[in-house]
Amino acid sequence: MFQSKRTYCKLPAAFGWWPERLEEVTAMLKQAAVVMLRQCPEALARELSPWVFKSQPFQTPLIDLARTEEELWHALEPKSCRYEVRKAQKFDCRITLNENVETARVLLNESIRRLKYREELPRETWDSELPLHDIFLCYWQGTPVVTHVIFRNAPARARLLLSGTADREQENLSRVIGPTNRLLHWHELQHYRAQGWRQYDFGGCSLEKDSPHYAISQFKLSFGGQVVAEPSLWLAKSAALRATFRGLATGQSLVRKIPWPERWRELVRTRPGLARLFR
Repeated sequence: MFQSKRTYCKLPAAFGWWPERLEEVTAMLKQAAVVMLRQCPEALARELSPWVFKSQPFQTPLIDLARTEEELWHALEPKSCRYEVRKAQKFDCRITLNENVETARVLLNESIRRLKYREELPRETWDSELPLHDIFLCYWQGTPVVTHVIFRNAPARARLLLSGTADREQENLSRVIGPTNRLLHWHELQHYRAQGWRQYDFGGCSLEKDSPHYAISQFKLSFGGQVVAEPSLWLAKSAALRATFRGLATGQSLVRKIPWPERWRELVRTRPGLARLFR
């Protein structure tokens, strides 16, 4: 499990990704007032239920990298994925790893400004978190067109954290972005498999057809991953804290259900301080 220190409502908190054992989490509860867990296995989540004051469902497609390259290739959806990868392999592409990372940040921020799905990445945050990540960048005819930020949890899991592309509305790029994006994912699967990693995590999906993220989820699912449920949990050892935070979580849930205008939703997505109020 990857761990770090955070704060929650100004209280000392421990933050962890992919917990595996009850003992790991109870040790964290002894050290911090609040423990926040991302992508917790459902079985472990049930064991932790006495300490939970808030939970959020999360599903993600996982690729088993223990399979052979041929098995991984044949798991790709033939028309929407395998065909597009083959098409991109005929392009004039070059893929780099952890090179020209500032170019990747600029490409990501351009994509964020265009799509307005989160706050932009300042250079200070980018530089401080680079040691945790792999930065893949795909060039087409010398132009950076796709970048992926992969969160490393060696050797267990490589997780897609951020993805950015050049503007599809540019006429010379409209036919390039989709295939090169798939090519980059396929390159990453091969890379981490060769390094002996166990899983490639596409970083979440939605199976609801009316979700605004459904098209992106279909893209991820075309790589043949198995969807698993791994909820996010917030825990506190103190019964008084749990009761207080459960009340706050109920209020947050009610606020999220209000049909806010899209302009307000965009404001929340792109302002870190506001976004935290809705988590």
